[in-house]
Amino acid sequence: MFGAEAMMDRIALHTQALERAASNHDAQLPARLCGQVVTVPAMPYKLWSAVLSAMIADPTATTLIIAVVKAIQSWIQDLENTCQRTEALTADLIKLFGSYCSKSVALLAQLRDQVFLDIITNQTPVRESAFDLFTRVLEETAVAPLAGPDLNESPMEVWNACLHRILKLDWRWEHTLPLAKMFRDLVLPIALLDPVVEKLVAQLDRAPPDEVSLLVHHVIHLLKKLDSADKKRQYFATISEHFTREYRATAAIANELDQKHARIRLSMKESSTLMHLSMAIRQDHALGVDVFGFAKSLKRNGLSPFAMALILVMTKLKQFHGTLLTHLKKEMEGLIKLEHESKRLSWMEGFLPFRFPHINDVLKEVLARTQHNWEMLPGLIDLGTLILDGLSAGPSHASAPAAGAHAGVGKLKSIPGLSIPPSMGRRTGRRVDGRAWV
Repeated sequence: MFGAEAMMDRIALHTQALERAASNHDAQLPARLCGQVVTVPAMPYKLWSAVLSAMIADPTATTLIIAVVKAIQSWIQDLENTCQRTEALTADLIKLFGSYCSKSVALLAQLRDQVFLDIITNQTPVRESAFDLFTRVLEETAVAPLAGPDLNESPMEVWNACLHRILKLDWRWEHTLPLAKMFRDLVLPIALLDPVVEKLVAQLDRAPPDEVSLLVHHVIHLLKKLDSADKKRQYFATISEHFTREYRATAAIANELDQKHARIRLSMKESSTLMHLSMAIRQDHALGVDVFGFAKSLKRNGLSPFAMALILVMTKLKQFHGTLLTHLKKEMEGLIKLEHESKRLSWMEGFLPFRFPHINDVLKEVLARTQHNWEMLPGLIDLGTLILDGLSAGPSHASAPAAGAHAGVGKLKSIPGLSIPPSMGRRTGRRVDGRAWV
């Protein structure tokens, strides 16, 4: 115990001596520091400020810059090894480093190449501390002054080039979420925004099931910043296609028990994703309009369980309720009619599954998902009511739509959990004013 206390006393005295040298603007401070093992937590904030000031005052002190960068590397690794979160002192130091990086392109370039890109390129496993530092550095350099006559690049140009290089790298999944959070928190140049979203959406198929919704959450925040409505619809379609692939892969599992567990995992992942989307839409009307545009663009061949679930969740919002339900009803009726026609035409029976989903399968999948996302249930009930209201009345002659109506009621009756009166779908009674049956 005595030995440890004595060592701490010596460290304190040594630190005080360096602080005095810094406060006196000792010209030998950089040289004295270069001979020390510099560690971030052991050096107080005031001393770090003095060290960085000395480094800025002497841009040729490359040895000191390297010592500082090595200290930052060691500090980040210690934070990760001990699983520490960014606390008050750490946050202050991050802010300090960020502000000085905006004044020293030499330090900035070293930090970029020896720490940031090294972590991603060499696949160094880190959590969030490093990316907290880089986010702060990027925020500071984004508003830094332009390059002077003695500099080739401005700090902002250095880091913009770095971001372009990051997008070209093949990310490990362990880095995807921290990078997504970093990009989300930054004010990105317009030219970088679309490539960043594209890169993140491309990671969906690599994401562990329990982290897909968090990735979508970051993507949604970035999509809010995109100007192009077409681009937004394209990315929503990509997210929908991801779940369609997952649905098909799950259906192809041979073992019944394994398939059941896979369906539960997929349903929970999908419900969590829909929850993030629903919350974002409630907070941002413009985003809701974009998702509404995507939902309205979904035709029969795009009516997957995820797409239908998304529409049903969106119907909880009053401004989209009637329009989306009517659209969904129309597309479902079209699929029901196609299925009915395929029973009469043998060539259609073989052709249909390749082009269009089986509406009964889609409905069963959606109903199963209500166990994990009850927000879909009101929309599903409203949809059933809308279909039954439209199909329980009509002309007496057996037209294709009428046949489709009977088929549609049959589909709804076959879904467990929905109670439909036996008389529904049969046209009985008398006409009123020659128009409808009652």
